[in-house]
Amino acid sequence: MVEFDDLKKSVTTFVFAHHAAASKGKLNKVVNNYAERVDHFRNGIVSREFIYKDETDYHRKYKFVWETVRGRVAIRNIREGLVEVSYVMGNEWQRLSDNLSGSNLFRVTLNLENQPEGWKIVKHRADKQN
Repeated sequence: MVEFDDLKKSVTTFVFAHHAAASKGKLNKVVNNYAERVDHFRNGIVSREFIYKDETDYHRKYKFVWETVRGRVAIRNIREGLVEVSYVMGNEWQRLSDNLSGSNLFRVTLNLENQPEGWKIVKHRADKQN
């Protein structure tokens, strides 16, 4: 049985590292954070290959995309080895086509499963807050 403090630290570290990788454009690292099959936004169950293409298409449009976790990461145990996390994520971006810059806030909800390779995202949702 994992102590909650250890679980919280492990999950929070994963979440911050995931968004740091996205901010640095390390798409292989980002995609590796997902399970082989993921309930992905409104896309239904998709593969890592789908997520890689989606992330590549998204990042290709911008000079930069910075993602930061804002505030507390809430963690709810679903069952042993499966947690739901929710938090607010801010992103800042600058589009390549016209240099327009902007920022958004999202309420992110992830289901993370502790697999042999570590935490993997098995469900991903984000609702725009502004």
